[in-house]
Amino acid sequence: MSLFSKSAAAQQYNFSVSIGLGTATPLGDFGSLDADNVNAGGAAGGSCLDLELKGLIPNTKGIGTIFMLKTQANGVSKKYLDDAGFADQDYVVGAWSLQGYMGGAFYEFRTSEKFFIQPKIMFGALTATSPYYDLYVFDDLIYSQNSATATAFSSLL
Repeated sequence: MSLFSKSAAAQQYNFSVSIGLGTATPLGDFGSLDADNVNAGGAAGGSCLDLELKGLIPNTKGIGTIFMLKTQANGVSKKYLDDAGFADQDYVVGAWSLQGYMGGAFYEFRTSEKFFIQPKIMFGALTATSPYYDLYVFDDLIYSQNSATATAFSSLL
């Protein structure tokens, strides 16, 4: 989820490319630091990058189509790792990774020549990859957990 994003748009357009950069704050089980919760992800804050291609449909009043590519990365919280038994151990941990694409429509409300609001509705697929975990004792690998990947339907309103 992006709490802060910055987009740039230049001049009047019928077609545009927007880049959104922001922070990604984990919520719910994904961000839970409870090592006793089997569904806890232990995700730490991260970053996201969106690339949007938008085009207004000719002869309509502000209706357009939109396609978005999305990527997000979240680390794993040190507190979660310590509570899960990794404290005072040598370990290597990957990161949570999310990528996806979405397509849909938007409506452009122009409030002035330079300001507009664009509510949008999009649907697509999102692929999430969990982090891997490697635990070492005296430089010997004693525990390893591979990452897992899953793809799901996604929506944005």
